[in-house]
Amino acid sequence: MEGARLINLPDRREAWLSIALMVFSTTLFMLGSMTVSHIAIKQILAKEAREQAESFRTYLIASTDALNDFLAGKPPTTRTTSFLANTPRVGSLYRYKLYSADGQARFVSDELDFGAVTYGMLELPGKKGTAWTEQSEPLIETRFAGKLDGPEVFSAVYLPLVIGDALAGTLVAFIDQTDTRSHHSDQIREVCLKIGGLSALVFVFPLLAVLWQVRLRRQADQRIAHMARFDSLTGLMNRAEFSVRIEQLFASDEAFAVHLVDLDKFKEVNDFRGHGVGDLLLREVATRLKAVTGGIAHVARLGGDEFAILHAIRGASSLDPGIIASDIVEQLGQHFYLDGYDVQIGGSVGTALSMTDGATIEDLLRAADTALYAAKNSGRSRAVAFLPAMNEARLARLALETHLRDSVARKAFNLHFQPIYFASSGHLEGFEALLRLSWPDGKPIAPIEFIPIAEDMGLIEDIGQWVIKEACAAACQWPGHMKVSVNISALQFRNGNLPELVSTLVSEAGLAKDRLCIELTEGILMENSEKVISQLRAIRSQGVTIALDDFGTGYSSLSYLSCFPLDRLKIDKSLTHDLATPASKAREIAKAIIGLGHVLNLAVTVEGVETLEQHAILQQLGCDHVQGYLMGRPMPVIDVAAVIARDLAKRMNAACAIFERAAAAE
Repeated sequence: MEGARLINLPDRREAWLSIALMVFSTTLFMLGSMTVSHIAIKQILAKEAREQAESFRTYLIASTDALNDFLAGKPPTTRTTSFLANTPRVGSLYRYKLYSADGQARFVSDELDFGAVTYGMLELPGKKGTAWTEQSEPLIETRFAGKLDGPEVFSAVYLPLVIGDALAGTLVAFIDQTDTRSHHSDQIREVCLKIGGLSALVFVFPLLAVLWQVRLRRQADQRIAHMARFDSLTGLMNRAEFSVRIEQLFASDEAFAVHLVDLDKFKEVNDFRGHGVGDLLLREVATRLKAVTGGIAHVARLGGDEFAILHAIRGASSLDPGIIASDIVEQLGQHFYLDGYDVQIGGSVGTALSMTDGATIEDLLRAADTALYAAKNSGRSRAVAFLPAMNEARLARLALETHLRDSVARKAFNLHFQPIYFASSGHLEGFEALLRLSWPDGKPIAPIEFIPIAEDMGLIEDIGQWVIKEACAAACQWPGHMKVSVNISALQFRNGNLPELVSTLVSEAGLAKDRLCIELTEGILMENSEKVISQLRAIRSQGVTIALDDFGTGYSSLSYLSCFPLDRLKIDKSLTHDLATPASKAREIAKAIIGLGHVLNLAVTVEGVETLEQHAILQQLGCDHVQGYLMGRPMPVIDVAAVIARDLAKRMNAACAIFERAAAAE
């Protein structure tokens, strides 16, 4: 609000200076009009040049990182390089130079040659050498006859670059003021010519025009300054302004809480609903976060789907940080109605307290980030306050992330294969390929631990391609009637090229497409987007079998069975466990699902079969396929051949028995 008030108030010094110049020119028109005009124009040019240069200096520091290191002689960071190489035009700035603290040239905007410019040492106008301090006032040099290849009128503004209370270097900003000078020259000349005959009218209207122009330019400069501090999409503070506010709170010794908020499933919304809906969602999230805090906290968007809240704790009357965090989770779990879509996401919140969780700002933010990791790892859509013991979990997560990156690079994963049998005949139908990963010491890592992290890190697409490729290559060594099943993540649908990818990988392996089965989780179907449905139809049209995995858990919906192109249902093992329990309704539920599947021409596979009694019940219920420890545990590919050999022998014995019975009957 402070910035808005400034925009609505004209600068008092500028107004009084303009009035004095107008009165003076009226009184001494015949004697000194040209001299006064020149002085007035030069002062206006100098002031406007300084304001634009200072706005650009603020924008430059806010939009780059490690600028002081670059000025000190180190190579620029990626963010700094991107900004310097693509500097937007700010006001009338057309060129600028950056010098180190000792006066060495480091960058010239029209050279784009980082650290290797040849313009020599900095020379300050009116001073000897490069004497410069953090408190030095800007130096302005206005020239009315520029170079042949430059503007006719420009100002060179010399500003100290102060980063972290230390002098990092010097910014020399060159402001094109040709149009400004021409504008003011014409205006003042017109006033001088008409002032003797028009009196009051000639005095008032040109003055208002000057003030209006000054006001418009000031508004533009303040908008630039606002953009450097606030997020253009949501209107919230950006990361730079958040850093300023947390430093202020930390320096005041006032107790406060930091809440870091991360949206759950935001990437899926962007991928499946489009970036337009994603932007609407971010705006609505910002509105809800401000509503939760009641306007008494600082809310910032740090970038992407990451938000932060600074909440001062002022005695017993203040809202409890735990209550605020819980309210955030509750609000973000509500439905969002955006552009005709009913979108449901969620949010995870990590909270840290300045009194107990950090001796420095860096420690405090690290603690809040650690709590956020804990919230996401414990199931998401949760609020978690920092505890010292979480540091161990964070370190473990970082170690797993590092190991995952290395494993993807080295293709250090393994596939185990669990057999799937026909329930009626007991013959082998095929295998499900299951992803496995171990630590360097050989200790296995549970898939439920590393797969969600791989999805968060954006590695699941590379891993998924590797799984399909290796599973198909293994299946090529089996008899031609046996299938191989692989699991697909929802994130593998986001690029829209999964059908082409599946076709390419299967063809390269030399496997018939009707021998591949893709298993989907209900989370994929919950998206219910045309993007997913169209890809599934394209995959199925190739002859690939589509199976719905873990049916009977989560948000199982009969609408999935009618809307999506499916060939199989896989009943989750949680239902299988109670099949033989008399008091349980698991048997009736299994019977209903199997019957429904058959009515819809869907084969039904039951997972988690561990006892002969369960197997017998499933045979009676008409189940098509069974899978579980009773038939075989997941095994490395080297053990698959023995299982296939036993099945072929069993098939041969069955065929011989049939032949012998037929011969005996004759």
